[in-house]
Amino acid sequence: MGKWMGRWKCLMAMALAVMLAACSNTPKYVIPKGKMASLMADIYTAESIVESNRARYSSDSLRKVLKQSVLLEHGVTQEEFDTSMVWYGHNLSDFIEVYDQTIDILQERVDHSASLGNAALASSVDGDSIDAWLWARHYTLRPSGPSSIISFQLPRDENWNPGDAYTLAMKFVGNRDAATLGLTALYDDGTVEFTSTKGAVEGWSRVQLITDSTRVPVKLLGHMSAKQPLSEDLRIDSVELLRTRLRPALYHQRYRQKQIPSKK
Repeated sequence: MGKWMGRWKCLMAMALAVMLAACSNTPKYVIPKGKMASLMADIYTAESIVESNRARYSSDSLRKVLKQSVLLEHGVTQEEFDTSMVWYGHNLSDFIEVYDQTIDILQERVDHSASLGNAALASSVDGDSIDAWLWARHYTLRPSGPSSIISFQLPRDENWNPGDAYTLAMKFVGNRDAATLGLTALYDDGTVEFTSTKGAVEGWSRVQLITDSTRVPVKLLGHMSAKQPLSEDLRIDSVELLRTRLRPALYHQRYRQKQIPSKK
């Protein structure tokens, strides 16, 4: 009798484990937990950008565009996101798991940004450094995707100073060939300065442009160009644009940059 009861308890425990595993699986129409956590982290990041740049994102339409760009980079529609949120709202244990993962992702980003800020602080003259990146932090390039280029334009604001240095950095995951990163500064007299570099195949890649110490650009342009993936997705993580103030000891590195003089 004791042996039979022991087997019965074992079978019940196995059945319960199977039931719990089945319950923890999300339906096919629901965004999986890991992807949902990454998406929510990017949405929270976008919302923090809006809150800290209310003047730039003063209209609801601009805020919606920013959120839609995050959904697009994750390959998710608004309807899929809303449907998934409803499902997770009715399955709180699963939602708590997703939320915990989201918090971990956000905390990791905060720690990473803090370490970069501390490094810049230690090497800069006045300690003034910020991450000026305003867009999604993570991108996925797919074989069937429309493009393998990421580009941006950043117009001048009142916080720009002569001699500011801009460092575009990102982490490649699943890359097969070295990508090209580039930065370009446009000045009000028509002068153009630019630099580019071949990044790492895997891991972190960076490119830096040091602006003229006697004037401020009117616009900063940047791009990343990778080979279109043939089979597997190419992920780009933790994109950032670190701006540091003029550092005289490193200003000579401007010789690496190319310049197109004004035709005026």
